[in-house]
Amino acid sequence: DAVRLRVQAVLEEEIDHVSRRDLLLLATALHDLGKTGGGMDESATHARRGIDAARPVLARFGLSDAQKTLVFDVIANHVPAKQRRPGERWEDFVKRGGLDGLYEAITRAGENGYPIETILHYHADILGRRGDETPPAEVERRKQVTTVLLERYLREHPELPVASREHAAS
Repeated sequence: DAVRLRVQAVLEEEIDHVSRRDLLLLATALHDLGKTGGGMDESATHARRGIDAARPVLARFGLSDAQKTLVFDVIANHVPAKQRRPGERWEDFVKRGGLDGLYEAITRAGENGYPIETILHYHADILGRRGDETPPAEVERRKQVTTVLLERYLREHPELPVASREHAAS
């Protein structure tokens, strides 16, 4: 489908000879380095600590500043502010515009230079929490949410495969 093809094209783009897909995988591997304790740390604080912890790792890999920016943006934005109210039914969340709030939180109202990568990571991170125990209906809902978020971003940015700092500047 069209969304999948555009997302694949974005992930195949290279930043200083490394694919965006590989940089997303690296961000995914490092994203929770800032967690402390054993519980679910949903705060942006753990994302900031994660960036600090990832800096020496990325330095050892010899990544360029542009490559580091993608990794840091995904880590920084992988914990959007809670959008769903405690006990809120999914249908009510959608009806009150919760997906719009989630989109704005992930894209940081246009400040996140790598929203496609962040949306994909957000999807994978949530599904990964429960792994194979995730009920099939929830997996399908997550796919739908990811598709809605990606479709919206691509619709709002038809001129670019993705609005990145590197590509928007040229």
